[in-house]
Amino acid sequence: MPKPQWTTKPQSDWLAARLGDFVAAQGKKSTMTRFFGPVYADWFKAFPSPDPTPAQLEKAKGDMDVAKATITKDTKSVSVDCCVYPIAALLK
Repeated sequence: MPKPQWTTKPQSDWLAARLGDFVAAQGKKSTMTRFFGPVYADWFKAFPSPDPTPAQLEKAKGDMDVAKATITKDTKSVSVDCCVYPIAALLK
């Protein structure tokens, strides 16, 4: 059974638009630097992390900056899923 779609239609379209760049970068040794560095930056500009939930804010002891930093860190820790797997799925 395939993984459920985790992206929205705009996010999927955004990733699909970068498919050619991804394929081209795979032919070079520096795929992570040349492709993923700019893609990560552009992704978070286009699709910023959501505001903290009350539970996340409570965990951060009411500090909005800490709560947002935690969300950003958690989001970036799964950023390989955000880019590699959806783009790779488009190659099939």
